[in-house]
Amino acid sequence: MSTPVGSSTSAQGTQSITNSIAGGAMGKDQFVKLLVAQMTHQDPLNPMDSTQMAAQLAQFSSVEQLMNINTTLSGQANGTSSMLEALDRNAALGMIGRSVTAVSDQISVSGHAAPNIQTEVPTAGAAVRVRIVDATGNDIGTASYGVLSGGRQTLDLTQALKGVPNGSFTVKVEMVDATGKVTALSPIQDFKIDGLKFGTNGAILTSGTRAVPITNVIGVASN
Repeated sequence: MSTPVGSSTSAQGTQSITNSIAGGAMGKDQFVKLLVAQMTHQDPLNPMDSTQMAAQLAQFSSVEQLMNINTTLSGQANGTSSMLEALDRNAALGMIGRSVTAVSDQISVSGHAAPNIQTEVPTAGAAVRVRIVDATGNDIGTASYGVLSGGRQTLDLTQALKGVPNGSFTVKVEMVDATGKVTALSPIQDFKIDGLKFGTNGAILTSGTRAVPITNVIGVASN
């Protein structure tokens, strides 16, 4: 039996390209090379089915369009990220010297005193308490405020700080319901921003020894 003209060459050419993409995704350049090899080395007595070739071309066109869309979206995402980072930096610079309201669990105690804090109580009917925690995780001061109504509430830390020495500590605000379930609440404080630094997660505002991520800021005074 005679061997169709070009069949051996076709097999070798196709196999060479197939080997080059084994174990990886076929890119558009590799697809074109494979298609050209098939057309160049096809058996003239049994040429490639034109319907099949058209289907392959249509499939390739769809894949290429999706790849181009993905590339475009990736570029837009990178551009948006850079723009947001620049806006973040500009906003942070504008806060230096201004008073802000932010979520922060850091307090500075001097003479057994510290400024009052606030918190958002999500629902009425639960008791609220504060714990002052040192660097080792031990409670060194506590205060209970009883059942508070829902909404923004101001908490006086005088009772919690009676035995607390000077220094920087963590304040934890918790809500305890009738079943004893404890839910952590966010401490909210007012700061005057005196410095700024940039970390891997964005701008960090400083106020004395405290560091507040700009994403924690929920209000800025007009001063």
